[in-house]
Amino acid sequence: MISHSTKAGTLERRVERRMALAGIDDVDRYIELLAGDGDEPRNLADDLFINVTRFFRDKKAFDLLAETIVPELTRAHPADRPIRIWVAGCSTGEEAYSIAMLFLEQIAAARRGMKLQIFASDIDADAIATAREGLYPPAIEADVAAERLSRFFTREDHGYRVSRELRSAIVFSVHDVVADAPFSRLDLISLPQSSDLSAARGAAARAFAVPFRVARGRDPVSWPGGIRGRRRR
Repeated sequence: MISHSTKAGTLERRVERRMALAGIDDVDRYIELLAGDGDEPRNLADDLFINVTRFFRDKKAFDLLAETIVPELTRAHPADRPIRIWVAGCSTGEEAYSIAMLFLEQIAAARRGMKLQIFASDIDADAIATAREGLYPPAIEADVAAERLSRFFTREDHGYRVSRELRSAIVFSVHDVVADAPFSRLDLISLPQSSDLSAARGAAARAFAVPFRVARGRDPVSWPGGIRGRRRR
């Protein structure tokens, strides 16, 4: 059962995503597909219950990353070691790809030549499968600037597919942030700001000595733990 608190706009976007991936722009035709296709009802149900996010969803958070954290980390990082990032609770991949774009842009602008390694994890195997596929509907044009669409995506019939450069920077894996061992030797950790992961945030904060810890949330100004300046060993 869909929660009464679920916003209608969210449901509409997820239905529109399935229609776009199916190459259908008419609701009546999509209803016919649901009635005649054995897989599409399950695919739609999966999308309705997956925590689908958006590219650059939290503007304040990504502005902070782009303007301060990414340039400083890129400038100070040894050129012979990859920048290693963990994006926990990555859902369908949009936030991990967004972070990767910021770093790839900065690395190119600084001409540092270093590698980027992002480990993106989620407990939901279906969400991870979507992230690995890297195919998103045309609606991402509202969230991704035209120059980024041109550099990091390839236009296909039913949407945009992430480029080889962007996809190769990220390893997606099914991972329980509470029960499974965390990733190690990290330079930045991005954690979802949700109550069910409060224990995981505490464990990550105790386990790692990293230059920056970022907790994603509605109000990035009041992130718990803020930004730390300790170096990875």
